[in-house]
Amino acid sequence: MYRILKAEMVRVNISIKQLSMKLDITERSLRNKINGVTEFTLSESLKIHEIINEKTKLNISLEELFER
Repeated sequence: MYRILKAEMVRVNISIKQLSMKLDITERSLRNKINGVTEFTLSESLKIHEIINEKTKLNISLEELFER
């Protein structure tokens, strides 16, 4: 489970639905990835990192964002 990712999503006010649309995947796929059932692709990880950092001023690292 990616707790930091979940927390950052709440902090920047982006829902599973909104993020899944930006990634062009289903909500179920995104939930599975966030909960560790399936893996994120590199391109998905980079896109999520970009989206989160656009909405926050902290510039969280990719490693920290996807820490398990």
